[in-house]
Amino acid sequence: MANSLGSFTGSIPEAYDQFNFPVNIKPFAVEMGARLDLSVSHRVLETAAGTGVATRCMMSGLPEVYWLVTDISEGMLKIAEANAGGREKTDFQVMDACELTVENESFDALVSLFGYMFYLDQPAALKEAYRALKKGGKLHMAVWDELETSPFTAEVTEILSPVLGEQVPSFLVQAHHSHDKDKIKTQLALAGFRDIKIDTVAIEMEPVSPENLANAFAQGTPIAMELLKKDRQPNEVAVWLGDQLGQKFGPLIKGIKRQAIYIEAYK
Repeated sequence: MANSLGSFTGSIPEAYDQFNFPVNIKPFAVEMGARLDLSVSHRVLETAAGTGVATRCMMSGLPEVYWLVTDISEGMLKIAEANAGGREKTDFQVMDACELTVENESFDALVSLFGYMFYLDQPAALKEAYRALKKGGKLHMAVWDELETSPFTAEVTEILSPVLGEQVPSFLVQAHHSHDKDKIKTQLALAGFRDIKIDTVAIEMEPVSPENLANAFAQGTPIAMELLKKDRQPNEVAVWLGDQLGQKFGPLIKGIKRQAIYIEAYK
């Protein structure tokens, strides 16, 4: 079963790695890494790992922990392997989180940073996570909160919507549609998980230039594919978007927070 993460194709993985990760993802990857309680003997399965830059943040200081890095996009995973820098006890495999090709009860932890929102069959992904975890194993996930809690994204949405001919770019709709905590908790319980903990974290983003923010969204996400379908070149739109953001925010955008929801649960 495919999911929309497969749309991180073409030139998007490189742009994601260069622009989107440092602008939108890095501080949340650091936060996730701080939440992992792992010992040297543990085996970790990461789903929707992207280009692996978040993986490096999370595995920092854990050189003895085995890490299976997976993503449905072969292009993203190739960059992830290059980003690993030859780290031992690390493997890479193209894999759909909804149909994990791993043995039952073979991992101590499963980590997914901003992947769950994109799974076409979220209950199936949770059941697969439960199957893959050992008894007592722990699931760590993070999803974006609703769009209004992310001013960066809301501003880009307002500017880009007329270009794409829709109220909100479809990628951003999907990225922010899985914030219902009660629904998440219910789905986890139905999959078999226990001791579920869900909390909201707001993080102030690093100061960023309008140009880099524009490149992050227009070239480093599947919005690039949406633009191409409208016969618009993502790099050209990024320049235009950067000008629009610069007029509103000036040469440096700072003091803006983004909000994410962190989920932990045990098998």
